[in-house]
Amino acid sequence: MKKFSLVIIILFSSCLSWAELHFIKEDLHFSLDKENFYVEGDYYLENTSSKTSSKKIFYPFPEHESYGKITEITVTIDNSEVPLIRRENGVEFYLQVSPNETKIFNVKYAQPYQGNQVEYILITTNNWHQPLQQANYSLVFPKYLKLEELSYLPDSLEDLSEEFRFYWSKENFLPGHNFIVRFNKIK
Repeated sequence: MKKFSLVIIILFSSCLSWAELHFIKEDLHFSLDKENFYVEGDYYLENTSSKTSSKKIFYPFPEHESYGKITEITVTIDNSEVPLIRRENGVEFYLQVSPNETKIFNVKYAQPYQGNQVEYILITTNNWHQPLQQANYSLVFPKYLKLEELSYLPDSLEDLSEEFRFYWSKENFLPGHNFIVRFNKIK
């Protein structure tokens, strides 16, 4: 009985510590070329507790028959690249956030595509059980591709000579689906 109580206390403490770490904001920039989908983003995690929180973060990648394996990925925290543990559908890394601090980590990666769509996983935000306070997204879309569909309607658009730039700004955002761009090549 004592062992069982100790396990429950440890599990409860661990869950309480995780609950005090909040995913509050993301600033993401997407772009496409003829072969790759590029993602670069800043992610903001806030520790509202009086204790340091050290957690393993899993960063997932979309899986689809027309998506290739991630070719390049870096995660930086405080301007230093962190070691990554590669998994089949993502990477893991450790993050330490001091009490009452907001920590920003940056992720950059490239993913080849062979079909007519690219995807970024947004719905894992739901795993944090609260909406993002702020989410900002931009997409650079080359004019040598024909846009067929965006899974989220953009807030604004810039029409430049070689590309379109789409912008999204969301508050209190809990995604209902992933960010997907469908397109065709112009012949």
